[in-house]
Amino acid sequence: MPNLRSLDLNSLELSDEFYSTMASEASISKIEELTHWGADLGSHASSYYAIGLCSMPNLRSLDLRLVEMSDEFYSTMASEASKAKIEKLTHGNADLGPAASSHYARGLCSMPNLRSLYLEWMKLSDEFYSTMASEASKSNIEELKHENEDLGSAASSHYARGLCSMPNLRSLNLLRVKLSDEFYSMMASEASTSKIQTLSMRGVSITPCRLNSILSLPRLQSLSLDDIRPVDIDNGETLTRQITSESVDELSVDGKHVTSLWNRGLHTSCPRVKTLRLGWSTQENVSSDIVTIACSLFNHLTHLHIQGDLVYPTSVTLDDPVSFCESGITSCPRLTKLSISNVDLFNKKAAEIIQLMKTHVHLTNIELERCRTNTDLDPLISEVNSEGKLTVTTIHGRWYEF
Repeated sequence: MPNLRSLDLNSLELSDEFYSTMASEASISKIEELTHWGADLGSHASSYYAIGLCSMPNLRSLDLRLVEMSDEFYSTMASEASKAKIEKLTHGNADLGPAASSHYARGLCSMPNLRSLYLEWMKLSDEFYSTMASEASKSNIEELKHENEDLGSAASSHYARGLCSMPNLRSLNLLRVKLSDEFYSMMASEASTSKIQTLSMRGVSITPCRLNSILSLPRLQSLSLDDIRPVDIDNGETLTRQITSESVDELSVDGKHVTSLWNRGLHTSCPRVKTLRLGWSTQENVSSDIVTIACSLFNHLTHLHIQGDLVYPTSVTLDDPVSFCESGITSCPRLTKLSISNVDLFNKKAAEIIQLMKTHVHLTNIELERCRTNTDLDPLISEVNSEGKLTVTTIHGRWYEF
């Protein structure tokens, strides 16, 4: 098929002959995107599949989920990886033993074009992380997203060393990945080699020492800490010194965790934050007091983003627009941009915020996205925009209508 660019294989029972023929004919394939869900491959099929995938000259995106493959897939991938043109790899719901884990890490680090890697619900043995650490310098991965995993102390240590040794890794997203203290201590000791600029962590526990380790990354510019798990604030720890990061200029935290994270010294550790995102969960109200606490000590803050829940389609409210605007004006004197998204403002509260924030000396931009407004708000927006000082942009409706 000379024009086939995208192929989706979903819960198909395919014989070994499919994979062997695929391997032999791969060089003439035009497929650029392959998604494979729900399959069980034996040893021969697994080996042929790896050969075929690595031999497809146009394959750029590969998505494997619930595909059971033998160790032969991973060992063959490791040996054939240098031929692969894959740039984006998503792999979910697989259970790899020690040998397969080691081969897989070697293969991933040997793919010359692999830029984006997403691992979700993967059971990987310690050998994956130790091999990744030893092979990391060969990796071209720029973006790594890892979701739902539980690492022991040895794996945690190897993982941190590997991540800090990847010469091209710029963006790291860890979602509900359970990491031991060894991850953070190794990250601190290897931080000087890290190229990570954007770090997002969700569903982790943060102590002062762990926070120090994160902020020791010398090129870190954007830090997001969401859904932080409760932990004793001191946890028996004694900080010899608090790390101050001059490079972090974007910070994202949940509103309900501001007080605890600030008590751990996050705000004083990132004194040059220019963009602050405060997230609010379903059925929470945006608190003006929290906004004041969060913003008042950031002397360089120019962009405040209030963001409602992106996961559940239920209300996040802002009950008191007057107090909110007073907080924004007094605690963010250098603010040039205010963004509010996925918060139930409706037209009345949105209009109040626009009118009140007009008085802010430096504010030049207000963005309202999916705040349950409608086109009846447009005349006010046009009037404000015509005055020339402030530009208001909107996306009407609510997020789960899109």
